[in-house]
Amino acid sequence: MAITAFKFFKNLSDVPVMLWNHENKPHKYENILPGESRAIDEWVPHCHSKDRFDEDHFIEVRLIRQGGEDTILTIWQRDTGGDDRVRFAKSSEQPRWEDPGTAVPGSSEVGGNRVLFLMQDETLLVELSG
Repeated sequence: MAITAFKFFKNLSDVPVMLWNHENKPHKYENILPGESRAIDEWVPHCHSKDRFDEDHFIEVRLIRQGGEDTILTIWQRDTGGDDRVRFAKSSEQPRWEDPGTAVPGSSEVGGNRVLFLMQDETLLVELSG
């Protein structure tokens, strides 16, 4: 299994974000303001089943809304028989598992370093990191 790491996060949206890798113990998270870019070092967890997901093998990107419902983008890495990608699911109440999950647009193939973007329209994008 290849290791994929997020090395930089760019919040291009208008809302603050909490970035939380649930796999790391003790849990730590980053609060990233609208328009802020930050160096990070987060390996994308391998997650091939709901059981593994329930054991905290995912990254949560929570868009924090003042007085409203948060949006949660849950990220993991999964191989679906030769298509090993960084994948995600979107929800509003709690992190959510999807089988197999949607490949994150951009350079979602696994292996190597990536920049993770939260775009203005609140979608994700991954690009290779130099």
